[in-house]
Amino acid sequence: MAKSVVLLWILLLVILPATGCRQMVKQVFETPKVELVDVTLDSDPTKNPLSAWRFMVTLKVDNPNPYALNAARIAYSGMIGNEVVAEGENAEDIHIASSGVTTVRVPISLKPGAFEAAARQVLTKKSLSWGFDGSVGLRTPIGSVIRIPFSKTGSYDLFYILKRMGIGLN
Repeated sequence: MAKSVVLLWILLLVILPATGCRQMVKQVFETPKVELVDVTLDSDPTKNPLSAWRFMVTLKVDNPNPYALNAARIAYSGMIGNEVVAEGENAEDIHIASSGVTTVRVPISLKPGAFEAAARQVLTKKSLSWGFDGSVGLRTPIGSVIRIPFSKTGSYDLFYILKRMGIGLN
């Protein structure tokens, strides 16, 4: 009996910090604002035009939280229609300063073949739907990592865009 009570207490001490920390992060965490600053080509697409084109993306991350954020892993993908046209992952730790702006560089790969399939979808639907999603793994003060997902989607009416450009279709 005493052994089972001790095991129960040990189990509670292990489980409570993890679940309690997750709830605490949700309550006191403000989402940083991210702005695209620069994109540079990191590979030579002329050597193999059909393989993925690698870019380095520079982002300005404005952290409104009064504490620094330490990202353990970031994974992301971009879609046009139903096609994944870009993806990337950064497994290196990234330190984002508290209450301020930090510049971050992350890799991204564009898939030229996926753009062709996406263009066919756009032309048949006469609209362009897009999405960008992923997740950030943030290190907590107790050493665990909490995954925070993000997602942004939208769409554009191609006829409206062409009309705004002065190109009319009857």
